[in-house]
Amino acid sequence: DAGLLLGKEGESSQSNIANPGRCSAAWTYGTRAMMFLALACAPLALLVVGVQSTSRTSLPRSTSLDAVVEEVGPTMKKPEVGEAVVATRKNPDLWPSLFCFALMQPVGPEVALMKSQFDKRAGIFACNDQVVFCHGGNLTLAALDGGLFKTQPIPKVPMKKGNVAIAGQMTNSWLNVKLFMKVFDAMIHDGRFWMYDWVVKVDPDAVFFPDRLRKHVQSLTSHEGPGNYYIRNCGSNPWIHLMGAIEVFSKPAMQKYFNEKWKCESKLPWGGWGEDYYMEHCMDLLGIPYVNDFKQLGQSGCEYAPCTDSWRVAFHPFKTPESWWQCWDRSTGKY
Repeated sequence: DAGLLLGKEGESSQSNIANPGRCSAAWTYGTRAMMFLALACAPLALLVVGVQSTSRTSLPRSTSLDAVVEEVGPTMKKPEVGEAVVATRKNPDLWPSLFCFALMQPVGPEVALMKSQFDKRAGIFACNDQVVFCHGGNLTLAALDGGLFKTQPIPKVPMKKGNVAIAGQMTNSWLNVKLFMKVFDAMIHDGRFWMYDWVVKVDPDAVFFPDRLRKHVQSLTSHEGPGNYYIRNCGSNPWIHLMGAIEVFSKPAMQKYFNEKWKCESKLPWGGWGEDYYMEHCMDLLGIPYVNDFKQLGQSGCEYAPCTDSWRVAFHPFKTPESWWQCWDRSTGKY
């Protein structure tokens, strides 16, 4: 059983992160001493926090199960003249909270896939909130509460497929790092994901169950929010441990990424890489700890699992709405 294991690249990853008893005991014995120390150092701590905050991304970062958060941001419904545009933290009863996003092409099979998932509020549309980016286009997926659910356009980026026979190229799939750099820039401009605990990237052809992901990350999420983690989902491939069909990052991990992504862009030789290989190496370069969850994704070539596995969070790939929903139905026990 692979389980959930915490570690950093190059270090042992044998300590089980799910041990609340030991953590709570240590907190109990040390609480009184720490309280006196904290009171004595409070003025200095406030000064340090104030200095640090000026160098960090100036966007809201707090979240909790019980938080009531309202921030200026985009909405699906066109506001009336003079009406304030306000994004509200959605579905606070669904915890841990998930902000999910997908990148789709404006033509081809992904259009039908995303419209089908939206129609039944499945996949990323069952997360607390979501955004769909469209590469080189802008589509309307469907009507929503008197308005329209539109994709957000990403400028067209020329891409080509890699070839692992060429030195420096790590994939035979698309060399799409530059494209996803623009996607993440669009995410920070959108701003809504700061209101949620976890950020989840999902491919349109991945059959995805947000309710199962919540169970997988629950032990990593306190009511004040999750720790600083990204989740590796592939243990059987020696070259890559983060498969791009689903990528899961805590909000603190994304904060660290946005503050220091320039290091990855300037120090990593990403020209021959795919986005998932890049994000794994970027997280490691920035010192963001990983958690291994090798029962998160079912995908051939890595951690294969049949759609009947009711613990897997996602299955990949299913390129048509018919095959996508067949996998969904098998996984939910409909047949």
